[in-house]
Formats: sequence, structure tokens, C-alpha cells
Amino acid sequence: MLKSAALTLLLSSLAACAGEDHQSLRSAAGAGAAADASLGLVAKDVKPRNVVMWYFNQGKLTADEARPLVSYVDAAGASKDWLFDAVLLGDLSLSHYGAHEVGNDDAAAFHRHAFADGAGLKGLAEAVRGARVALGDRQKTVKVYFWVPHVTTMKSARSWIKKLADDFDAGRAQWPELELAGFYWGHDEFASTPAVQQSIKAAADQVHAMSGRELELLWIPSFHTDTGIQDYKSFGVDRVALQPNFAFTASTVTRFKEANAFIKSAGLAGAELELGKARNPNLTDLDAELANARAYLGAFRKYGWKDNDLTVFYHGTAINRYVACGVRREIYEGLHQIVAGRPGVAQPADDAGCPALPAQQAVKLTVSGSGEGSVTGLGAACTAGRCSSLQDHAATVTLTAATDGDSTFGAWTGCDRIDAGNQCLITANRPRNVAVSFTAKLPVTLNVVGNGTLGAQGFACDGEECSQKFAANTALTLTATPGRGQTLVALRGCDKTDGQNHCFVTVDKARNVTATFQAK
Repeated sequence: MLKSAALTLLLSSLAACAGEDHQSLRSAAGAGAAADASLGLVAKDVKPRNVVMWYFNQGKLTADEARPLVSYVDAAGASKDWLFDAVLLGDLSLSHYGAHEVGNDDAAAFHRHAFADGAGLKGLAEAVRGARVALGDRQKTVKVYFWVPHVTTMKSARSWIKKLADDFDAGRAQWPELELAGFYWGHDEFASTPAVQQSIKAAADQVHAMSGRELELLWIPSFHTDTGIQDYKSFGVDRVALQPNFAFTASTVTRFKEANAFIKSAGLAGAELELGKARNPNLTDLDAELANARAYLGAFRKYGWKDNDLTVFYHGTAINRYVACGVRREIYEGLHQIVAGRPGVAQPADDAGCPALPAQQAVKLTVSGSGEGSVTGLGAACTAGRCSSLQDHAATVTLTAATDGDSTFGAWTGCDRIDAGNQCLITANRPRNVAVSFTAKLPVTLNVVGNGTLGAQGFACDGEECSQKFAANTALTLTATPGRGQTLVALRGCDKTDGQNHCFVTVDKARNVTATFQAK
């Protein structure tokens, strides 16, 4: 494996920290406070509110990649306003979920990405430099957080933090547009082992002791984290933004309500807005991806998360995909509105360089199948064939299907989301085509010859022909019960019998079943 200067310095830092206790770190920090004015470090009371994540395994973070993150850009890439005030640098390839202890080779790899020529910190600084000129704001700085991966020893946690902070300061002349705001504990959960808990506390102490200024340690836990969130202050963590994880699991929008309640009860700083396909098995196409982003933007407005102390945006490479004109651009506009604190819909700004979106969009609905039903939500109810209506651009349209007594609901296609089975939700951000089907129920006719009964719960026949309709493919178990002095001699029309008095039928077509009884 590659052994670099970064690795050598990391090992020496690790050794230097081995004998330090927490108090000595704070004492050393106090001694260096007088020289701190020239460092690229941020006082604790100056806290970024809108932090975008960037992972080096997904991109190098060149100036072109960083520009749409630090500034709101038009379709040509020109800066029009400031956007995120901090960038969190990480790398998901370095096993931060605990597959193994992060080692020296991992540290060297992360260091190469962060301090690369033309990328990483240098690419970020170049983007800020250009935005300063474009926006006429020569004093603007963007904050930086470094990720702390999975480490299980206090020495490793301290050395990782100290090495990155020292090298950030040593290169200040190359990125004067940037300031170090702190670090991010990268694991979603606080492990229960004493060794890892001690590592977290050691990391927090190292962060808070850095160069006489109290930087901060962030944490962005998963919604499913069982322990540690409410106790984050006892570990030395300064601010926590909760992952709703709506984008990663088959959740409903009630997840946002649950996340909001937990954020309030646990006293957390805010939430994470999770964009892109990520690991969500539901986000299989563009419509689903956009529906996910709209759901997050709506939740941030509904629950006031845009006004919270901390909002984390996951993640930079996904946001870059939303810059170009087209249907994705509405998400970039929505992000800008949240960061800028302006409510509104996803219409491009006047100077975005994108054509104005139409005032209305056509929504077409096709109703098909062997059954009968109706759909409301487009004005007059649609019962058969094709219906259409014009809806305001970007309006949320809820279509509700209802069946008559002799049909069952089949399926929706073309929806952004399906709620409660019979509701189809779409956003009229472009012409939309939706289809629904209804399936006719099938009759089951029972006949009894002789003295006895034949039927199932709620459906029985005792002599005359009886008929009832069932949803297609319903499985029925019919029971033939002889009358007094009678015996069952035959069951006909069954898929199979148990050799006694049970008849098993799957309603895949119209069915006729006959039970014959005779005197003993």
C-alpha cells in the first residue's frame, strides 16, 4: 500500500497524542490562543446553518462541481446568489459504518482527496473566489467540516482530527476563502462499546481544544438509531441533525411527522434533507426521485425545519444534477428558496437562464379493465375510457379511485406516489399520463341436491340455487353439511376436496359447485 508523507505525519501525531489526557489538551489550547487570529478557524458562536455534504468517492470536488453548491447558479453556471454556507467533506469508501477500523492507508487516501491539486479544498476555494467576484462580496467565506470515520481508539480519533486541522492551517495561503468550522462524527450510530464511546469523547475534546478556539463536532444519526441521540451532549457532540431516512426506506410521509416530534423532544438542531436515489429501493425512475425531493422540500416548509439551527443537505453530487434546465431544475430552485428563507414554488428565478414554465399542464387519465369504477380529482368523475384536465403547473393532484359493489380496484400506473392503495398522487410539473384499472368480481353459484347445506362464512345455501360475487382469485373453502338422517355423496365443481366434506375453490372464473346428499 502507498506510504505517503501524510501517513508518516499521522503516525507521529498518533504517538504524540498517546500520552495526552483531556485536560492537557485544553491547557495547550489556551496557551496558543494569542496566535489564533491568523488561523482559518471559526469561533463556536459563528455556526453555519446550511451544510452540504460532499463525498470524495462520488467526485473530486473541482471548482465546477463546487460552484453550484457555494452559490446559486443559473443554467450557464454563473453565480447569482450565495447558497450553502458550509461544506462537509467525507468519503463513504472508507468503511465508516464499521466494517473495519479505519487505518493508515485510509487516512492517507482521505488526505490526498482533501488536499489534492485542483480539487478538494483547492477546488472549493476556487469556486468561492469566483463567486466573490460575480456577487461583489470579497469578504464572503465558506466553512469546512471534516469527517471523522469509524475509529475505536482515542489515539486514532485525536490524531485524525489534529492532522487535518494542522494541515488545513498550514495551507491557509492556498484557501483564504475557507474557514474550518469543525468535524463530523461519521458513524450513524454511537456504538455501545466503552472503547468507541471513549473515542467519541476523545474526538470531541480534541475538536474543542483546537488552537484555542472551540470548533464544533456534528453528528447526523439515522432515524433508526436506538441509543445515543438524546445523550449526545454527554459525548461532547455540539449539534445534531436527524436523518428522517424517508429517502432510504419504504416509508410514508408520516415519517416526517415522526422525525419532527423526535427532533423537538430530543432538542436536536435540525434535520437532513436527503436527495438523489441514494439507497432507496423505491426511487427507480425520475418521477420517483423527484417525488422524493418534493416530499422533503414540503416537509422542511411544513415543519419549519428551514428555520432550524442546522440543516444538512445530502449530498453534493445529487444537487449538481438538478442545475440544468428541465424538470430537475425545480429541486435546485426549491433548495435555493429554503436556504434563502423564501417560501414559494419551484419556478426558476427570472435570471436563472431557463425558459419560463407553462402556467398549466395537461393531466390525462385512462380507466380500463373488466370492472367498473370511478376516479375523482380531475373535476368531473371519470368512469371509463379517457379523461383529461389542465392543472396549475407544479400543483399536487390527488386522484381517488372508487369501485361499485361488483368490482374491485386493480392498479395505478404513472403515479409519483400511491397512498392507501386507491389514491394516486402526482405533481403536474409536465404533461402527465396516469392509468387505473378495475376488475369485475366473479360469481360463485352453489347448488344443493337433497337435504343439507353448502357454503362458507357469510355465504351458504340450503336447497335452492345461491349465488354471490367474489374478487378474482379469492380462495374459498366451502363446507357441505348433511341434514338429519342424510349423508354427503358427492361434491362437484371443486378444484379439490379433502375426502370429507370440504370443497376448495379458487375464483379464477365463474364457478358452479354442487353438493349432493341422500338418506342414510
